Order: sequence, then structure tokens, then C-alpha cells
Amino acid sequence: MIDNYSCNMAGAIYNFLVRGGHGRGIFVSEHFNIPRSSFYRKLAEFKMIIHKEGGRPLPTEEQRKIKELENENRLLKEQIINLQVELSQEREDFSNAIEKLTFLLIVIGLSGRKIAWVMRSAMGVRANHTDILKKAQKYASKATLLMEDLFHCQGVTVAIDEVFIEGTPVFIAVSPKGLLICNSGIHDNCTEKNWTPFLNKMKNLTQTTSDRGLGLMSAINNRDSHLHQSDIFHFKFLLNKELSKIIKGCYALIDKEERARKKLQKCKDSGKNACKDGAKLRRARETSIASIELFDNLEQAVNMAFEALRFSDGITLNNAKEARQTLDFAAEWIQHIHPRWKKVVNALRDPYLLEFMNISHEAIMNIDVNVETPLDREFILATLTQLWEQQNKRRYRGKDVIIPETVEKHLRSCCANLDDIQYELFNILESIPRASSAVECINSIIGFFRYNKKRFNDDFINLVSVVHNISPFLDGKRKGQSPAEIENVKLPCEDIYELFEVV
Repeated sequence: MIDNYSCNMAGAIYNFLVRGGHGRGIFVSEHFNIPRSSFYRKLAEFKMIIHKEGGRPLPTEEQRKIKELENENRLLKEQIINLQVELSQEREDFSNAIEKLTFLLIVIGLSGRKIAWVMRSAMGVRANHTDILKKAQKYASKATLLMEDLFHCQGVTVAIDEVFIEGTPVFIAVSPKGLLICNSGIHDNCTEKNWTPFLNKMKNLTQTTSDRGLGLMSAINNRDSHLHQSDIFHFKFLLNKELSKIIKGCYALIDKEERARKKLQKCKDSGKNACKDGAKLRRARETSIASIELFDNLEQAVNMAFEALRFSDGITLNNAKEARQTLDFAAEWIQHIHPRWKKVVNALRDPYLLEFMNISHEAIMNIDVNVETPLDREFILATLTQLWEQQNKRRYRGKDVIIPETVEKHLRSCCANLDDIQYELFNILESIPRASSAVECINSIIGFFRYNKKRFNDDFINLVSVVHNISPFLDGKRKGQSPAEIENVKLPCEDIYELFEVV
């Protein structure tokens, strides 16, 4: 027999389990007249009897293994998906890396067959030279468009010259400030007919610096309102080269005189007639003395010409008019004592040799110097200019010009704005090109391809030029900056691969 209390408890538990809604515990407690604490205790005992440990019934071993396998299967599927995504990304990255490597190998001038061999042997990818040549032509054609759109317009003041590769002249125009290649092209010969269109491609061109090539000078002379500066480096090199030939001749004559002296002495020692050998010695001595005197005179004339090309002697500033008079005097002197030096005389009379001095003198005269007298003004400018010229090796390495403490103290006592003058003056001197050495720097880059590239065309030269223009310098005073950055060229993008649409 079950008592009423147990019946009520059973009814209460039943209603609690089947009735939904909020407040079930309060309802059954009040309806069946059972304390809530007793009700919840009996409910817990009931659950223990029905489910033993309470809660949902424990799964069977088979169900548990099925559940574990399902979880493992789900994790494996997720891992497979992740691995597939990673594999796809790795394949894409590898493909991009191969494209970039191919582009770089093309740029350094390797042939299509060599690049294909590298790809197959080192990278383990399929490659044939035909596809590589197509890619090379694609990149080179893109480079030609980039040169026309971005860099031809940068040619305002440039150094120009030709670089010979396998006997073929490659015309190069370089901005001296940042070594930016503004224009490049391959031509059959260095004639006016080829130089004229090359110069005309640079629409903003106003000033050039170059050697005295006949074809180039003819093209320059036909341009209107064009400033030209003959390369001082080539001028000095020519004079030193010709002077060294005279020196070698002097030493040869001295050796000849010494041999004649030894032969005469040998003849005397043997007791033979030495009249003939004595005459030879006198002629050798006279020829040697005349050659040495000629050399001394020529050396003085050459040194005079070199001094005329200086901006300053430390006391006064040089100007083009006085420098021209000195060069003409040196030319007349040389022509009088050594008429066969026509090449040197023509170089001294070059009308474009002093253009840099005209430009610099005009700019320097506009510098505001806070001094009391014109003599103080010229002394300060001449002193600073001489220090700038004397420390050219430091400047080439990107270092500042050093002003001795005593000199600086004296200059500051004469001038209140010395720092401003120094800054403006050095900027003027640095910005006026006197030599086409910028092209010689590019020659070392272009010349590299003469050893590993059989055939050239304008597109490939443009490809080399564009890559140079947007690649940062690794050392020197321009380290960390590319020529395009130095010249403030607005590029569509900074990344070279994106620029050439490599990936």
C-alpha cells in the first residue's frame, strides 16, 4: 500500500516533469502541499533511481566509438581543407617566385636557353627558351613605354655619351644629380643623323655635358637656345695623355744619351779613336736637352690651362673671360713651341669648355653676402669656393666640406650670415655639371652586358635603364635611394614587379 504522501509526491514529480513554463517548482509545492526542500530532495532521489548517476543516460561503447570516429573524421576534413588552402597558396607563391626569378635573370642579360636550363636544373620546373624570350620581349616593350612616359621628360640637364658594346654604339643620357638614365638607344654609328632624334626625344632638354665627338657636337650646334658644356675630364685626360708621351720621349732620349756616353768611355778605355762616338754623344745630349726644355714649357702651359679651369685661387673668383684669355695664351704658346700638338690646341680653343664658369659666376653673384666692402665679399666667396674644390674626394664620398677653425673664425668676423652663404654657394657649385662622368658610371652598368648578351635592341636597353632607375643604390653618398627618388619622379608604384606586371 502506498500512503497519500507518496502519491502526492509521485504526482508532484510527474507534474514537474511534464508541465512547462516558469515557476514549476512553486506550483507543484503549493498544489500538492509539499515543502519545496522535500520536493527537490525526492526529485533528486527519483533521478538517481531512474538514471543512476543523474542526467542523460550514458552512451554505449559502440555509440561512444561512433562519436569519436565522427569527431576524428570532422577534424581530418578540416585539416584537409586547411592543407589544400595552404598548398594552393604555396603553389601560388612558388609560381610568383619563379616569375620574379625569371624576370631578374632576364634583366641581368642571360640568354633564354641559359635561363631555361637554370629553371629546370635548380628549380625543377618546366621551362623552354621560347616562352622565356616571349616574356623578355614583353618586359622590354613595357620598359620602352615607361621610359617614354616617365623618364624622357626628366632630361633637362644631362650628360650624354656613347657606350660601345660589340662595336655597336649605345647612346646614353644621364642626369648627373641622381644618375637617372633619361634616355637610351642603340644606333649604327655616332653621326648627327642619329644624335639629333635621340636628343629630340627629351622634350625638356636645355643643357648637356659631353666630350667633343663630331657627330654629337653637330647635333648640339643645330639646336636652338641650348647650353652645352664640354667635358673637363676628357679635356684634362687628353692633355695629361699627350704630356705623358713627351715625358716618355724625354726618358728615351736620356737613355740614348747614357748609352752613347758608355760607348764613348769604352772606346777611350780601349785606346781607339773616339771622335765619332763623341759626336754621337754631343748630338744625343743636345737632343735630350731640347726635349726636356720642350717638356718643361709644355708642362707650364698645361698647368696654366688647368689653373684657368678652377673656380677660385683662394683670393678672387675666376670668371670665364679671364679664363678664356689664359687658355688662348696657352694655346698660342703651345702652337709656337710645338706645332704638332694640334689636338691639344683645338681642345684649349673649345668654345664650350667654360660654359660652367659662366653659369656658376652668374649664380654666385646673386648670393646675399652681409659684408661691409666688395673686397670682403669676394674674399669670403673665393675662400669657400677654394675649400670646396680642394676637398673633391670627400665630396665624392658624400662627406661635408671641412672649414679649418682659424679660417672659419676669420670668415665669421667678416660676415654675419656665413652659414647661409656656405649652404647656398655649395649647392650652386654642386648643381653645375662640368664633366660627363655620370655617363661613365652608367658605362660600368651597361658594359656588364657586353660579356653575356649576344644581341641588343632598344627595348632591352630600356629595360636595363628602367630597372636601374628604380633600384636603390647599395653604397656611396646615394645609398638607400634610387635615381627616381633622388630626381622626384612620380612612379605609378614603388614595387618593380608590380610596375612590370610580373605577377
